[in-house]
Amino acid sequence: RSSAASDVYKRQMFVERFDALMNIAELSNSQLGREISMNPSRIGRLRSGARPLPKHHEFLPGMCAYLAAHLPCGNDPVRNRTAGQNCPIP
Repeated sequence: RSSAASDVYKRQMFVERFDALMNIAELSNSQLGREISMNPSRIGRLRSGARPLPKHHEFLPGMCAYLAAHLPCGNDPVRNRTAGQNCPIP
């Protein structure tokens, strides 16, 4: 792949995965924005692919931690109530 094609591929992969995680966690752009101190419209542009990831993306660790804490843990309803509390994923 050329560098430009590789960049487009990486961007699309981020968009698809980020949107899927937001949907699975049932988080809105506003909820995530409040928690990581980011404008919800910027999150929406990242989520839709309208804005590429910046070269310096210092917000990603906080974003990832918050998303991970809100993802359901497997298919176990008891674990789902404790999502984000170090529950093991089966």
